[in-house]
Amino acid sequence: MSGTPRMGTMGGSNFSLRSWVRERFVPVVMVLSSDEAETICREKNGLNLVDVLRPFGHLANINYPMRLGEQNIRLQEFRLRFHYAATIDQPTAEVLDTYLKMMVTSTVEEKLKTLPGSLEECQRSANEVDLSPWFSRYRDEFLRLLCFDAHETFDHPVGCMFMISSAEPDPLAALDKLKRGNPWPPLMSQEYMFPVQEEDFAKFIVVVHDGSKGGQGGLESARAKVASLQRSNGANCALLLINTSDGKAERRCSPPEPFESFRKPSVPGGGAGEVAKVPPMPEGGLGLWLSRGDLDRIRALVETFVSQCLLPKLDLRIGKMTSALPVKRRSFTKLMDRTSSYFKINFTGSTRDQATPAGFKYYTVEAQGRQMGDLLFLLQRYEDALEAYGAVSVTREQYPKFYAGLQEMIGLCHAMIVAFGNPPYFFARAFDYYQRVPGKTCRMLATRCGIVHATYCASVGQPGAANQVLMQGYESEEMLRGALLLEQAALTLLQCNPPVLRKFAFQMTLAGVWYYNCMFRGLSLRCYEMVLGLYKGRQWTSLEEHIGDMMLRFALEQGEFDSVVGWTQQMLSSNNHLSLDTQKRYLSSLSEYVKSLDAEAKARMLELDIPVVDTDKVFVEVDDHFVVGSNEAHEAGEQVWGDLEDSFKDPLGSSVTGMGSMSSLPPENHGLAVCGEDIRVLCQFQNPLKVAIKLDEVKLLYEYEWSEGATGANPVTVAQEKFTLRGEETLVIRLALAVNSPGRLKILGVSWTLNETIPGEKRFAPASHDTANRLPMNAKAHSPCLCYVVISPVPRLEAVSAEVPDDMWEGEVWDGSWELKNNSSVSLRNVQVAVSCRDAIFCKVATETPNGESSRKSVERHSSSGRTCYTLDSMNTIKGGASIFCPVWLHPSRPGERIVHCLFRYESVEPSGLILWRYLRYSFGLKIHSALKLKHGMRPASGPELAYLVSVQVENERIASEVQIESATSLTAGWGMSKASSSGPKCQSSQVQLDQRVPPKQRGQVHLLLTPPSTSGKEENGEATDTSDDDSGALDVLQQQRIKAATECSTSSGEDSLGVCVQWAVPGSETVANSSRRQRTRWGLLYFVQSVREVLKPIHLIGKGKFDVRHRFSESPVCMVPVDVIVRNATQHSASVRVESGSQFEDRSGGWHADLSSAGPPSPPAEESSLSAGVAPARSLIWCGQTRESIPVLDPGGVVSIPLSLAVLRPGLYRVSDYSCSWTVEDSPAVHGTTSGSPFLLKVSDEKE
Repeated sequence: MSGTPRMGTMGGSNFSLRSWVRERFVPVVMVLSSDEAETICREKNGLNLVDVLRPFGHLANINYPMRLGEQNIRLQEFRLRFHYAATIDQPTAEVLDTYLKMMVTSTVEEKLKTLPGSLEECQRSANEVDLSPWFSRYRDEFLRLLCFDAHETFDHPVGCMFMISSAEPDPLAALDKLKRGNPWPPLMSQEYMFPVQEEDFAKFIVVVHDGSKGGQGGLESARAKVASLQRSNGANCALLLINTSDGKAERRCSPPEPFESFRKPSVPGGGAGEVAKVPPMPEGGLGLWLSRGDLDRIRALVETFVSQCLLPKLDLRIGKMTSALPVKRRSFTKLMDRTSSYFKINFTGSTRDQATPAGFKYYTVEAQGRQMGDLLFLLQRYEDALEAYGAVSVTREQYPKFYAGLQEMIGLCHAMIVAFGNPPYFFARAFDYYQRVPGKTCRMLATRCGIVHATYCASVGQPGAANQVLMQGYESEEMLRGALLLEQAALTLLQCNPPVLRKFAFQMTLAGVWYYNCMFRGLSLRCYEMVLGLYKGRQWTSLEEHIGDMMLRFALEQGEFDSVVGWTQQMLSSNNHLSLDTQKRYLSSLSEYVKSLDAEAKARMLELDIPVVDTDKVFVEVDDHFVVGSNEAHEAGEQVWGDLEDSFKDPLGSSVTGMGSMSSLPPENHGLAVCGEDIRVLCQFQNPLKVAIKLDEVKLLYEYEWSEGATGANPVTVAQEKFTLRGEETLVIRLALAVNSPGRLKILGVSWTLNETIPGEKRFAPASHDTANRLPMNAKAHSPCLCYVVISPVPRLEAVSAEVPDDMWEGEVWDGSWELKNNSSVSLRNVQVAVSCRDAIFCKVATETPNGESSRKSVERHSSSGRTCYTLDSMNTIKGGASIFCPVWLHPSRPGERIVHCLFRYESVEPSGLILWRYLRYSFGLKIHSALKLKHGMRPASGPELAYLVSVQVENERIASEVQIESATSLTAGWGMSKASSSGPKCQSSQVQLDQRVPPKQRGQVHLLLTPPSTSGKEENGEATDTSDDDSGALDVLQQQRIKAATECSTSSGEDSLGVCVQWAVPGSETVANSSRRQRTRWGLLYFVQSVREVLKPIHLIGKGKFDVRHRFSESPVCMVPVDVIVRNATQHSASVRVESGSQFEDRSGGWHADLSSAGPPSPPAEESSLSAGVAPARSLIWCGQTRESIPVLDPGGVVSIPLSLAVLRPGLYRVSDYSCSWTVEDSPAVHGTTSGSPFLLKVSDEKE
């Protein structure tokens, strides 16, 4: 089987296949030798007699004539194979597989590390290097060992050499003993092989003489014994003289091809043409006693055997078979009924292939036809062999193995005849019928046929067809052979143009799986490594997942740390489609692996990117000049706090940043931190897996450098966190550390322990210098830098208790007390606060010392940039650990959700060079619900005195319980207020108590009487400083702020606005806050602002009279009602007034008169839609008499009464408003205008009713 073309390169031609067939299909000569003859050769040369004969099995230029049928040919070249008779047997499939596995193992150990690893290197060296030498060797041995079967005769011996020693006293007896004592091949005993007893079987007797013993006399005695044998057995006897070199190296001679090259490895127990155990190697090497003359004699012996014995017998045997099987030109005549039951052999007792007959006896017509074809094939007469094979007729269903063998040989004949036939067709049929026969041997025969088929396809430049053949053969084979076929099938795809890479990756991966299952881990790893570069980025999800899983297994088995980390990370991070159980298995295996590592190896596990930490989204919270007191304050933008800082500016515009001089600022790209205070880093941890992971010992990594003169045992305190990330969950974790001594700190990253076993860490990306440089001076300390200058301790004010309600109603008033504590060892002073909206104010402050003493201080406030700044304590020193308690009032003005920002400023008693002022940023949220709705109306009141009637309507829209209207307050200086009544003195109080209850979804209405200031001068509305020392001062501030805001939103100016406040409460309700505090009834305030100028006209016009009249319409159809129209001059100047009433007028002497006859049919007036039910149409009521009156001069404050009449045509309720006056005030310059009369209701009833 030597000379088999490499399938690894698939680059052969038709010639390579033909050369392999010529070397493989060679006639076999059986050798029987006595122990004495073997001893002559083995003891001195380390060779048995078959080893000596094999180098001379190739005869050239023999020019031997033969007659094949009707043709005469001359053989110019002839080859032989020599095997001992005892070894002419096929080993069992199990023995073959065991031997082949050991052979592959040794080849892999020898060749694997010398081959290129990556796919690119393999493609470059494919034509120079055998990419799979283990397959080439496996194939060679597989085809060599798969021989001596009953259904094929090309491996059956065609001759026999009997070899005895010249030392035998009776050569005839020795020859007879040799024939009887040595076992014949099993197939010959079973009559499948052509028996040696047949006359046409070539037999040759050789007498072996040891030339180193007996001298010339012994040589003559040996010749005599040969002559004796010739007389009794014919001329086919010869003498072989060896061992004539006397063991001298200079006389030693070796054949052209050394003896070692002809020695084939033997299988356990022997067989397949090789002995079970080869002779030991002598000290001088193989063939030490063989001289050149010995080798010449051996060559002559073989030539004599071939020319005088073997070829003549073959010629005779072929001639007999030709005469027995009549042949026509180029074909044999197919004999009818040659497969009758008379010739069939049933091998039910056979140990192999019991399901179907193994073959035919050698004397049957089918067997002789096969022998004829095989002999012609061995003589390289392929066309004649093709005719012989075609003439054999068997039932393929009954004898599939025999039929498959014929088809295989027909395919080889087609392949050996240039440009003839279709070999793949016959190879495919042979493969198919071999597969139909149960048993391992037939599966191996099918694989042999497939390998030959693929070799042919590759040799003719059809790698795709070769791939299909190999892929067809692997499925039914055992694991190792299937893996070899898969690997070779994948390599053939690289020979395609262009290479079929996707299919290559799949098949090579499948080969890796099979190699792994049969424990060839090195070959499996090489298969996966070859496809690593192919699957990346191709989105071949299943293939990527499998390859990653296998590479991780290899890394764990081989203990390759870096690969374990890399592949685990890739499998767990990028293949998130893996099932929960699969990901859990990966994590568990990694944890078990890490447990076995030492501390140094565990430290290298830091490269595992689980969890995923986003280093580009790292936010640092450091309290330098600014201390953040709440989560809402974190979320507020710098613009909010910058605007609040402006509230602290004094008139000279001094800096409020709290920073020192430029020389004391920290270096570029460094932040500022304070000793003993936490530096907090917000890190985003993402779990890329579906399985939950547990993180312990999560902490920051840092570098610290002491400042000059600083000391301490533990300069940095690092807090550790632990948490669990659910599947695919992302969390932002706040990690903290505190520096205990001045110096410089650099935050490097974050570390953790995964699932209590696997250490990990992530280094932060460096901060961008350009971003920090573009920031303003007061914001650079807040940039996400990771380097800090740590200074000595400074005061730190914190909101220890800052309770606010969870929910409030619009207009509700809430008051509480906040505790602000100096949570440091350094004293502070001058505490101020700026608030972002008018809904909150800070008033009284109490200071509590550690001894329990307390004092109360008043509040100062001033406005700047539209915001209010409160000074909470400007004189006292607040020592470390002390607290201040500042009352807080909340009074929301509109519904919705909002954030209130409070910025507290204070200074240190011992200022630092870097921090002069420090700030506490505190924000809280308010959720305001709409509750009550207020509507109002205002008009001049009737009567000689100037007063205004105010109607206030309160609607309970959202409050689920009853609301009580408690009081109303005039917020405009000088205005008095009282309840509206028909009589009684007018109260000049600014507040009036009410008791009006409004149920849910109902409306309540109160009527108030407002009296303007008795003085005629104007009061200026200013923003006074609240210096009151009780809670009423805070309430006044809230009310003034709300009136001021309402005035700004109205059309009136601050000089003529009139503000009214209505207080309400919800009996039985309690304030709900986010912490424990005293509970109280919920209450609030409602406001409205009315322009005095819009109500307070210069000329007032009011109708007075008896407006509840009874009249007998049956006696008189018209009811005359007298009305006195009161005209009042409310200015300080004289005025001229003209009063007009009604809409139907005609000019008569002295005034205007209305004509009742022209009233016509009633028509609805413009104001009819506003009348109540039962009010009669306006045309049923007509002004009559003199309806126009002029007053040339009306003195300041003067009052004139003008009598008028109303004619009512039918009973009803009438709203009278169609009277007015036009006026001119003699001011400088003169002012002109009109005033509508105050509406009044007139009720006219019929006395009959």
